Amino acid sequence: MNATALRELNGWQRLSLLVASLWLMGAVIITGLYFPTERAWRSSALLEMWELEREHDAQVKPFMERCLSYDTLEASKCFTDYYQEVKNLRNVRFQVGTDLERRIADDLLMQQVKAVGLGVALWIFPLIALYLLSMAIAWVRKGFHAGD
Repeated sequence: MNATALRELNGWQRLSLLVASLWLMGAVIITGLYFPTERAWRSSALLEMWELEREHDAQVKPFMERCLSYDTLEASKCFTDYYQEVKNLRNVRFQVGTDLERRIADDLLMQQVKAVGLGVALWIFPLIALYLLSMAIAWVRKGFHAGD
């Protein structure tokens, strides 16, 4: 839009342009606050891994306590089984970690595109509603002045 076109706008059109510009800044700020970043996705993945670690500790602790209650020969066999159980649980955690990395890579871009789409919708739909409301008010106002 060049300067000549801006000079030809009436007061309502200028006001609409000003409101749209100001609301665009608000929509950009709101979208920026809720925009999914890799750091946020990684921290949520770390929270899931931490929860798995807590579950792992809860599963292993009774096993360890039982091994400590045996005499030497039985405890040795029990700790061998304990080591195998820990190894299996660590493999499961590694697989979950790999799955989380894959999910971050796959889902992050989609979530970012979705956030931008929501930001555009957040900007455009209130403006459309405001425009339709102003058209309705103008139509009603015109109806009252039609008899003059």
